[in-house]
Amino acid sequence: MKILFFLFFLFSITGCTSKESVYWCGDHACINKKEKEDYFKKTMIVEIRETKGKLKKKNSELEKIILQSQKKDKKRVKIEKNLSKQVQMEEKRKRKEEKIKAKLALKEEKQKIKQAKLNQKRMEKEEKKLQKNIKREEKNVKKNKKKMIKKGSNEEFIVENNNIISSSFSTIVKKVKDKNFFKPYPDINDIPN
Repeated sequence: MKILFFLFFLFSITGCTSKESVYWCGDHACINKKEKEDYFKKTMIVEIRETKGKLKKKNSELEKIILQSQKKDKKRVKIEKNLSKQVQMEEKRKRKEEKIKAKLALKEEKQKIKQAKLNQKRMEKEEKKLQKNIKREEKNVKKNKKKMIKKGSNEEFIVENNNIISSSFSTIVKKVKDKNFFKPYPDINDIPN
């Protein structure tokens, strides 16, 4: 009898304990019996899931919140990394552009210096040529004057002197043009001797 009493007591205890179970209506837990019955009428299916206590629910909700915050942190970290990479790439691009600009500026300066030297050499050569031409003209004028004096006629001297003056004026004009060839406007006041 003791065994029977013990078995009866054991069955009553286990039978009276309630399993924590929840009815599921599709993808969420049913709120009340009415919702459960409506869902059953529509689909002819009702799922029963056991829950292992309220602590599990609280922990699972906390875990969900933690996971969401971790995902947000991961996304934020990825975005920050991408932004920092973009900033670094932009800085590298700017440095490259500055280097290229500096190289181009150096090349331009070198070209300007070379061009200036070439222009200076040309000007020196032209000045030498002009000085030689001036000396030749002066020698020719002196020779012509000596010839005129030897001839002794004043009229011829005056006519040839006018020709010499007009030819010397045209040579001066030519010299001024040649000397100021590379300038945008010739310096008219700078008359070569």
